[in-house]
Amino acid sequence: MKQKMDSSLVNETSYLIVDKELRDNGVHRNPSRERKLFLLVSCIIQQLIFAGIGYGLSVMYAELIIVFEAKRSETALIQSIFMAIATGGGILFTGVITKIGPGNSMIIGGTVGCIGLFLSSFSKGLTAIILCTGVLSALGMCMCYLAAFIAVSRMFHENAGPYLVILSLGSSIGQFVVPMFYEMFIEQYTWSGAFILMSGIALQNVPFGVIVHYSKRFYKSNEETGKSTVATLCDFSVLKDWLMWVVYINFHLLALTGNFEAWFLVDFAISRGFSRESGSLLITALGFANVVGRIFGGFVRFKCTNMPSLNHWIYLSPLLAIGHVLVVNVNDYWGLFAVCILYGFPFGAMAAQPAAIMLEVTSLKKYPQAMAIANLSFGLANLISGQLGAAGVSIYISLTTGVVALVIKKRKERHRRMMHGQTNVPYEKLK
Repeated sequence: MKQKMDSSLVNETSYLIVDKELRDNGVHRNPSRERKLFLLVSCIIQQLIFAGIGYGLSVMYAELIIVFEAKRSETALIQSIFMAIATGGGILFTGVITKIGPGNSMIIGGTVGCIGLFLSSFSKGLTAIILCTGVLSALGMCMCYLAAFIAVSRMFHENAGPYLVILSLGSSIGQFVVPMFYEMFIEQYTWSGAFILMSGIALQNVPFGVIVHYSKRFYKSNEETGKSTVATLCDFSVLKDWLMWVVYINFHLLALTGNFEAWFLVDFAISRGFSRESGSLLITALGFANVVGRIFGGFVRFKCTNMPSLNHWIYLSPLLAIGHVLVVNVNDYWGLFAVCILYGFPFGAMAAQPAAIMLEVTSLKKYPQAMAIANLSFGLANLISGQLGAAGVSIYISLTTGVVALVIKKRKERHRRMMHGQTNVPYEKLK
């Protein structure tokens, strides 16, 4: 009788509602499909806000040149510094994100990003905007950006590659949608009011970060991933393989040559005699093509399971080179609109795959460090990006990717023979 009464007692450690996500021992280890979906959508929103704010600064760029009568090179620093830190700055917080969790990192990052954009609205010159938006807000966004990759890789650890490609859709949707908000906000409330309203969009990272935070108990545990107790910020062991250097350099070159179209189309359109609104429409067209390209990237990742994601760069890079050439040589507006579609598709397909590529060539244990270094390569490119030699660089990416794919294939074949038919060879054994 006493044993029966004890078993019926309820205390603060008891589960009042038993659902399908609980095992017999009360440990949450099997997330439902709905929970996985909510986490994936929450992380996509993080990417959407990060990319939308960053790429949308191209609309603000054209406005600030007029308002402050500033040089183009000085005004461009706002966007280049923001994108550099927001993309690559995550490497500074890899250890922090691993320790406090992706969800808490998103909450902190969204709050900091909001504060930076809000303070920019009171700026009296470009220097203050560079510091508030380009530096402070970007430091917050970089935590949200990297945390999204880590959260998805841990929630979908059984087969994270396709979901990391889907995650990248957020960046293209942000590039497609948010510039239109910039245009509407500037038109209705001037540049200062637009910064205030954009700070509200940045703050939306917080509630979605809460969703991610309360899903942390479903992540693969530290013991299961084999995570080292050494601070991940200092772990650069993935750089010991020369193939990783080639891959990272190609990531860097993709971003280095890809930003002209994404960042300066509005100003480029104005220089051709078109209105700022027409330039914003070109950015939207480019963003739409990016979305389609990323959907294609996700499709081939799901369907071409026997082909590594990296191999698709071999044929996508020449298409990108054609787009680079046409953008600067087409003067008709609707011709330029069509070129944006042509260029945006391969760029979106390629930009969708780095996260999956990093997971394929490393391990879940080393993924946070590997992805942080990949983001750093993108961030450095965002800081110094230019258009010189873009077409030639895209061809170079195609050729070197072919070499990397061939070497990886030969390594796998050699180790498959050594291990008597074993096909899942850990990254460490491919070195």
